[in-house]
Amino acid sequence: DGYPVLIANSASLQDLNVRIVRSGSNTLPMNRFRPNIVLDGLPAWEEDHLDTITIGDVILKLVKPCVRCQVTTTDQGSGSCLSDEPLHTLGTFRNNAEFGGVTFGWNAVVLAEGVISNSDAARMEYRF
Repeated sequence: DGYPVLIANSASLQDLNVRIVRSGSNTLPMNRFRPNIVLDGLPAWEEDHLDTITIGDVILKLVKPCVRCQVTTTDQGSGSCLSDEPLHTLGTFRNNAEFGGVTFGWNAVVLAEGVISNSDAARMEYRF
């Protein structure tokens, strides 16, 4: 809400869904998290170590993890809230005391503008 871009990683959602199923609930689609950009090809939670992402002329700087709210428990198609997932499961391993909640995805700012299309290759730079 406070940043122009939200970045998520499909492998992180896959890992989260494995954990959710183990707890007896159903898997969740990516649209629960409402990202602008979804990365494929990274290991789960690798986005926690990224500094910048370059896609064509676009450069994005990852600023902080996204603290998730109750909206993630709402089915984006029906508007119904059937459980406390994903917040319950995220709370078991993604609770970030520094930011005051559970996190999934990263907030980013645009350092260089351009056009991004589906399936564009991305180059990542890591923070060390």
